[in-house]
Amino acid sequence: MKKILLFLILTNLIVGCDLLNPKTKIYRPEKGKTIEEIIDNELATKKRNDTIFLDFRFGMTEKEFVKHLRKLINQEKLYTDPLSNSITYDLIYDKYTTIKCTFKPDYYKDRLYELGISAKSKDNFTSTKTTTIQLMMFFMSKYGLCDVEKKMELIDDCKEYIWIQGNRKIRVMCGFDDSRIFYEDLSITKLKKAKENKETETNTKESLNDI
Repeated sequence: MKKILLFLILTNLIVGCDLLNPKTKIYRPEKGKTIEEIIDNELATKKRNDTIFLDFRFGMTEKEFVKHLRKLINQEKLYTDPLSNSITYDLIYDKYTTIKCTFKPDYYKDRLYELGISAKSKDNFTSTKTTTIQLMMFFMSKYGLCDVEKKMELIDDCKEYIWIQGNRKIRVMCGFDDSRIFYEDLSITKLKKAKENKETETNTKESLNDI
């Protein structure tokens, strides 16, 4: 009996802690109660938000992406960092803080559908967690309160912040040694997943026939 009472007390304490400090917070419940619901509801609106960082756009070909990259270099908005030999953008957070950003585009059928950005404080002393919070506040000043806040599974004491607007999903999160920003075209992600599921079903059927 004592063990049962102890178990019930511990269970209530754990539940209470989860309610006080949940792993996922939904800040805009009118959009949906879960991330999946928010995505489905936003895609159902058919609203297109194709603008990304520095006027890159979803749907660009690799050739168009490189051309725009060169244009930004000529405008001196981007430069080659001599230490990493990577094309870099300086995001000015305030007069004391500059965050170096480098880019990694991903294409689907030769069209840009995701742009990943690695971000590090230029002073090399600011922690990844602090830089991530600064980026979250920077994005909040432009896009408003995030839709979702999640605890990081693999990185202690750090969070992931998500904005979902029509087809565009923006994530700000911690990496292991840098902060990360991801712009993702959810309509393409949905197509990719549907194709992958279909291919898996086909391969499973072929395997069953082979047995």
